[in-house]
Amino acid sequence: DCDAREDAWAELLRRRGRLAEAAREIERLVTIEPHAGWRDELADVLQSLGDTAGAERELRALLGEDRRAVRVRQRLADLLAARGDTGGARALLEEGRALSPEAEGLRRGLRALGIDDPIDAFRVDGRRVIEAFAASAGGTSEAAYRSPAVFVLDRTVMRVLPGGGLVHLTHNIVKVLSKEGIGQFAEIRLPQGAEVLTLRTIKADGTTREVEEIAGKEELSAPDVAIGDYVEIEHVAASPPAELLAGGFIGERFYFRSFDAPLDRSELVLVAPGGVDLQIDRRGGPPGVALETRDGGRVYTWAARRMAQLEPEPSAPPYLDDVPSVRVGAGATWEAWRDGFLEVVLRGAQITHEVAVLAQARCKGGATEACAKSLFRFVATEIQPASSIGDAAGATLAARSGSRGILLLALARAVGFDAEIWLARPRSQDVADGALPEVLGFGTPVVRVPLGGGRVLWLEPSLRANPAGYLAPDLRGAEALRLRAGVAPRARLPVEGGDDHRRVSLDVSLAADGSASVVAEERLEGAPAIEWRTGLERVPAERLREEMERQSLGYYFPGVVVESLDVDGADAPDRPLVVRYRFRAPALARVDERALRVASGLMPALLARRFASLASRRTPLQIDDGPDTEIVTRVHPPPGFATASLPPAASLDTAFGRFSRAWSREAGAAVLRTHFDLRGMRVAPAAYPAFADFARAVDREEQREIRFER
Repeated sequence: DCDAREDAWAELLRRRGRLAEAAREIERLVTIEPHAGWRDELADVLQSLGDTAGAERELRALLGEDRRAVRVRQRLADLLAARGDTGGARALLEEGRALSPEAEGLRRGLRALGIDDPIDAFRVDGRRVIEAFAASAGGTSEAAYRSPAVFVLDRTVMRVLPGGGLVHLTHNIVKVLSKEGIGQFAEIRLPQGAEVLTLRTIKADGTTREVEEIAGKEELSAPDVAIGDYVEIEHVAASPPAELLAGGFIGERFYFRSFDAPLDRSELVLVAPGGVDLQIDRRGGPPGVALETRDGGRVYTWAARRMAQLEPEPSAPPYLDDVPSVRVGAGATWEAWRDGFLEVVLRGAQITHEVAVLAQARCKGGATEACAKSLFRFVATEIQPASSIGDAAGATLAARSGSRGILLLALARAVGFDAEIWLARPRSQDVADGALPEVLGFGTPVVRVPLGGGRVLWLEPSLRANPAGYLAPDLRGAEALRLRAGVAPRARLPVEGGDDHRRVSLDVSLAADGSASVVAEERLEGAPAIEWRTGLERVPAERLREEMERQSLGYYFPGVVVESLDVDGADAPDRPLVVRYRFRAPALARVDERALRVASGLMPALLARRFASLASRRTPLQIDDGPDTEIVTRVHPPPGFATASLPPAASLDTAFGRFSRAWSREAGAAVLRTHFDLRGMRVAPAAYPAFADFARAVDREEQREIRFER
């Protein structure tokens, strides 16, 4: 009665089982507005009534309007197969596969009708692989692989479809060699949408155990796995053409070594149509390739044998460049990536009425630097961040949640700034150039706001505590994808982006029993201030002292008790943060019969423990930028004690960083001035011994003691 287009009555009739009445009501709706949803529902109701001819008529009409409607095609094929017309169902699905070769459901339907998938020709027999492994010299002896398990087979077949879609066939066989291996490999997680072709346990006596029900599950357990058994999993998944590459494609990188287990047989097979201009990116010394021509296409095979397990090293960068790997693509250029992302950004950053009203309200003086900073502060404080760069600015503003970068861009443009977004990749995630543009890591949106006169304000709103114009150390000088038409897509952020300082004052009053009362003040700018402000948002005020005792101060002074704590500037990201606190340390000094001994580095950098725990390295060492740190420590001896000896002054200045220490005596106190600055970089394995020497030298200097005698 209220809305002739409302379908609630049809739904109620259908739920009550009054299907004939429901069909008539849906037919009425279709005469008013013949959209696909109602016609699909009408076909379903007619089929339930036994009117298969009517259902087929509706489905064929829908398919005539959209030949790529995969779900409609599947339903029509099911209807035909149910009445015995398997030939018609097969023809329908094969036509659909030609139009949408990446559609998983069509491939499953054809497989159910006994039609092989084209990728089936590239499958291998798991039992024969196991037999070959057992017959080999390495396979007969578990001692050949000193690990919880071994990949007998790690194989991927990637078939490139017309239009840029991809089909991946993954086949893994693992031999379990220990209880740890059972826990590691008996539980299997499937890629989303994958179709399982094989999942079984092959026992040592040759019998098999198979999972009875696997449809629709992403997590599975291999049945009845014991030491010495083989776990075999084979699945196939499809992906549509990459929207950002306009007909091109880029496949997943295939690694010929693994951190999980050694690989006895590691193999990548690429099946590509003829005429496709492939881009093959090889890294880390992969095996050679064998090329053959089959059915007018090309088949590339990279095969490696007996690849040792990778051993992770602490503080290692992404291992993309160091591990043998291959990645294949076509039509993937920096310009294509730029244009694809730019299209997404332009859609998302459309200026709605609400966006324009907010921008004008905060920028009544026009497009000035103060205006840009005001917009930045609003976005950083009022919008909860979301990871998607495709969020619409208007929706983000309404929900107070979404892409901060897109909303900030829209607000800046609404007041007249010629702003743009750059997608930055932190320097710690840099990878070498190769045959394919490696867009891995370009995920930090930075808004570039020209202010006139050649000045530019860079705004990075990922953290609420970021000051306007501040770039994190890892972003300074970082490579970025510039999302602006007509300019080079690759650019670099400026190397300037703010100062990161930590100025610490410690006033230590020793007691004769080695305990101490300490009055401290820290003045923080840049990264350390942001870290503190972010922590203040996470930790309730009543628990702040407890957190300092347990974590920050407790790390240097076991048993510490914080007596007072005051923070100035917590809500002012554009000003330094000042933290003042007082604490008692029960055992700050070592006590002997006549002397107290205090380590000169009360808050040591502990470089060797953090970064130089290995004698040598096979992979580079990634060091993050540290703040420029100055610590002034005044140590007052207890009554009846005097300063007996001070460590000598020290100065270290290397390519890795600087450390200096100077002593003086002032009014009976020993005064230490320490300066430390660690440079962020990627240390090559050949340079690691020199860095380790620097780290150990700094640690030795900080362990030298001040001695007070009675």
